[in-house]
Amino acid sequence: MLLFGVNKMYNFAVLGNPIKHSKSPLIYSIFASLTNIESSKYTKILVSKNNFNTIINNFFANGGLGVNITAPFKEHAIKLCDNTSYISNTTKIVNTIKKQKDGTLFGDNTDGVGLINDLIRLRLLEYNNNILLIGAGGVAKIIVMFLLSYKCKIFITNRSINRAINLYNFYKQLDPACNIILLPIQYISKYNYDLVINATPVILDLNKIKLSTITKKTAKFYDLYYHDNYESVLLKRRKEKINYYDGIGMLIYQAAYSFFLWHGIYPPVSLVLKYFIK
Repeated sequence: MLLFGVNKMYNFAVLGNPIKHSKSPLIYSIFASLTNIESSKYTKILVSKNNFNTIINNFFANGGLGVNITAPFKEHAIKLCDNTSYISNTTKIVNTIKKQKDGTLFGDNTDGVGLINDLIRLRLLEYNNNILLIGAGGVAKIIVMFLLSYKCKIFITNRSINRAINLYNFYKQLDPACNIILLPIQYISKYNYDLVINATPVILDLNKIKLSTITKKTAKFYDLYYHDNYESVLLKRRKEKINYYDGIGMLIYQAAYSFFLWHGIYPPVSLVLKYFIK
């Protein structure tokens, strides 16, 4: 694990805390192999709030060309960027940084496009869907922008209602006419949903929130996060008669867009999906 001494052979990296579980280096190496970009290397770096800036600056000063940022640093990362995409500039959240030819750092966020592409692959998303979004953190803030582009009605709920209120207010200030409903978690049974998205980094106790009784029979449940014990989680959900999908596809798609930002080549995602999704 590299910290302050970043070897020049590592041109790309993912930074976060925790980081040991990250599949990003493996995904990158497969992308690089499939596109004949094998001279670059990708590693994972454990960081803390106290050394995040130092490690990022040191990485780019020693030959680094690009980084991915994971929780809980996506909102902090924008402070290190010289310029950003529209998405990151609007939400103030960055998960991908590229060192440009002039030495400046460009920040972007690929989470939203990663999610939409995976939902389309799984045929989970249609225009005008009713979507229950559980969670109101940084990832939720990004994906709402993309879901609204599909004219979806989004019901936002969160264990901390204040965070949900902040997310609701953020989008209402951007567009007072946007189709968002603020929903305290105890009232989620009042509506039916076509799709339920978990944007919290925990395996939810779906029985506790009575999810299986409040959704349409055709409703799908998408977890933004992937779990090493996915098969056991999937089996449990099927017993509960819930159509459950995890976020490994989203991870791969967002990684593909990061790869494209860095190299100008969009990798063959379908081949990588087959590797991870049996």
